[in-house]
Amino acid sequence: MKLAHKISLSFFVVALVLASVAATIFYSISKNSLQNAIFNDLVSTCASRSRHVETYLEMLEISVGQLSKSTLLENFLKINGTNDPLQNEAFKDAIKRLKRTKEANKSIYEFLLMDQTGKVVVSSSENNIGADKSMDALFLGAQKGVYIKDAYFLEPSQEPLMAVSVPFLDSQTGEFLGVLAARVRLTELNAITTEKIGPNKTGETYIVNKYGYMITPSRFLKDTFLKQEVDTENIRRARLHKDKEHALSEKELGYVFPDYRGVPVVGTHEYIPRMDWVVLTEIDAQEAFTPLARLRLTFFLILFIVPFTSWVLGMGVVRAIITGPLHRLHEGVEIIGNGNLDYRIGINERDEIGQLSRAFDAMAENLKNTTTSIESLNDEIYERSKVQEDAGNQNKALQEANKNLALNERALKNILYDLKKASDDLKASQSQLIHSEKLASVGQLAAGVAHEVKNPLAIILLAIESLEHTLGASNEKSSRYVTMVKEAAERANKVVVNLLNFSRQVQSHFEPLDIREVVGQTVSLVSNTARIKNINIVNRYDSTDELIIDGDAGQLGQVFLNLFSNAFDAVKSDGTVTVNSYLSKGAVETEDRIIVEISDTGQGIPKEIIPRIFEPFFTTKEQGAGTGLGLSTVYMILERHKGSINVKSTEGAGTTFTMTFPRYRG
Repeated sequence: MKLAHKISLSFFVVALVLASVAATIFYSISKNSLQNAIFNDLVSTCASRSRHVETYLEMLEISVGQLSKSTLLENFLKINGTNDPLQNEAFKDAIKRLKRTKEANKSIYEFLLMDQTGKVVVSSSENNIGADKSMDALFLGAQKGVYIKDAYFLEPSQEPLMAVSVPFLDSQTGEFLGVLAARVRLTELNAITTEKIGPNKTGETYIVNKYGYMITPSRFLKDTFLKQEVDTENIRRARLHKDKEHALSEKELGYVFPDYRGVPVVGTHEYIPRMDWVVLTEIDAQEAFTPLARLRLTFFLILFIVPFTSWVLGMGVVRAIITGPLHRLHEGVEIIGNGNLDYRIGINERDEIGQLSRAFDAMAENLKNTTTSIESLNDEIYERSKVQEDAGNQNKALQEANKNLALNERALKNILYDLKKASDDLKASQSQLIHSEKLASVGQLAAGVAHEVKNPLAIILLAIESLEHTLGASNEKSSRYVTMVKEAAERANKVVVNLLNFSRQVQSHFEPLDIREVVGQTVSLVSNTARIKNINIVNRYDSTDELIIDGDAGQLGQVFLNLFSNAFDAVKSDGTVTVNSYLSKGAVETEDRIIVEISDTGQGIPKEIIPRIFEPFFTTKEQGAGTGLGLSTVYMILERHKGSINVKSTEGAGTTFTMTFPRYRG
């Protein structure tokens, strides 16, 4: 095998091994991070929906409880069934009050006011007046306090409802006067659970009652209310969490299992003790792990491309700096060996091959001189033999010739020694090159470490939020410490997010968009901060031309938000931040450009640090007030949009950032 092939093959093997190790490590880290992100998103969504449901139940109790404090309804219950001449008028006023309250809340199906015996004496639906509810759970349950009746079908209309009832007490004596009940439609409860989960096509949240039946709509099936039984791994695990606040108390945040359709899903759950309900949040596993499949394909491509590229580059490098010069050296040695002692190889590089070339040229020169000396010596011996036939003199001449030949042989041995030394030096250089390549490849492995920090921080923040909710205002000192930990964790999380946004190649969603809309949304977002700091924002834009670019609205929003934040810090207060958006038309040979300028009347940027403001981690803010990645991130995002940014600033007079984008042509 030729030397070039051996070295290239070595490059290929080393690159293949390093790429395999790196790809395996990166894939494992990325896979775990992606799975944790999916599970954390589901847990956060499920916890949020559960809290929303609990808040909704509390609001039902509060609203019905407030109505039970009505003096008008209390007076009617007190005179109902007596000979009081105001009884009829009080009855009409009570019905009017219930009907108006029902009309004000579209989710209320009916109000029922029952007396001490359980008889309906007033109702927003007059056909129920006089009905006996003494054995109804609404009447019996409310005698002990506030009672919420689980979801049920109302006979004979078969409309899905739930109900809340509260005891009606005398405001002065506390005597039990009756029960106020409200039958409630499930529209608001359904709205909470059916709210779309991000961009997912198969994500859904639904509630299962204590009997194991679905009481909110399914995204995939129709007519599931109290008809669709749910007996999945998710519901069974939820029942095990009755005594725990939520699923985050378990180490396993999410898992894959067949749902009520038999389709594999990723899911999690929350338990609502007051109703013995389970809130389930799930997404089809195929959709959830689609990014993982793309990630796996990417790593396989890297595993193929890196070794192949290393092999090709190895071939080129070896031919350029090793085999090419060696081939010239080989040809020169053959020419000199064939007797052309005037030929010179002439490789002048300062490496080992160049040294070897110069040694061969010196050897050729020495051989030429030696050959000339031998020929002259032979002529001299011949002449002397003719003049002097003295054998002694002839032997002396021969001895001198042999001595010269011995010197030449010694010189040739020195040359061979130099050749061997050059070869050894060449091998050492090759080993050093391979070692350097290994170090460079291993250095790339450190890039994924920051990803491992974000997930523990997310769990810490969720745990702190839960602890903060649990403590409330009952323990001021503990709450203060929790707040301090939360602020520290949020600062750390902000640093990690900024570092990740700066270092990784995020997936962008480019589409045609009007830059004025993105700027306007950002201005709306920061307007409250500007108002607090007494900073005036002026938004000017060209209304005659379309300012359409091909961009990612989210990333551009981050650019403008960073620049506004820096401007606010520079202006402090009583200043102005101006945004100017317009079209710059190019000449015939150049394209139109869209310009966005953000100017402030702040303190300006010192001239000596302007060249460094876009460097990563460079900041002039106090320690803890910034990460130094804001403007670096801005610069990278604009590069992704094929745009540019420059800054002009005068100390004491303000700063202007000018961003340029190519105009979208369709």
